[in-house]
Amino acid sequence: MTDPTPPAAEERLPPYSGEDVTCGKCANVGAYTSHRAAGEHSSNEAPTWGRSPKGERLERSCFRCNFIWDEALVRPVDELDEQLAAWLREQIANALRTTPTSGHVHKPGEERYDHHPKNEAERGHTYTYTCALCTRDVDALTAAVVDVVSLAVINLPAMDPTGAIS
Repeated sequence: MTDPTPPAAEERLPPYSGEDVTCGKCANVGAYTSHRAAGEHSSNEAPTWGRSPKGERLERSCFRCNFIWDEALVRPVDELDEQLAAWLREQIANALRTTPTSGHVHKPGEERYDHHPKNEAERGHTYTYTCALCTRDVDALTAAVVDVVSLAVINLPAMDPTGAIS
């Protein structure tokens, strides 16, 4: 069983910095990446008989100066919080239903118009020429989904445990 208490501030790892990482010592772009299991010693530590107190992490080593640092692991997409996944499903579905075609400009007040009659979404999709989903306007639909995902990424730290964005 894992300890539910979060690690102290000095024990937390810096977040994953992506593929093109910049060295904090010499500012060179690029580093080798190695996975270190929980309890495994880093390559810059003197090995001991005991286990390292560090948890599972990524170890980065600069291409130029060989400076070594640890980073947090990237969370796999399938481990997203259920609330976040539900929120994303709802927002993407709403964006797909309400996105106008590329050539259509909404009139004021009609920006979030959903062309499904009230309580009839279960019966099927009512066709309209201004709907990007009906007309298969892939560019408009892609832009709508990217907007939703961008909003989620920007607001991830501000999400409370219920999935609502504050």
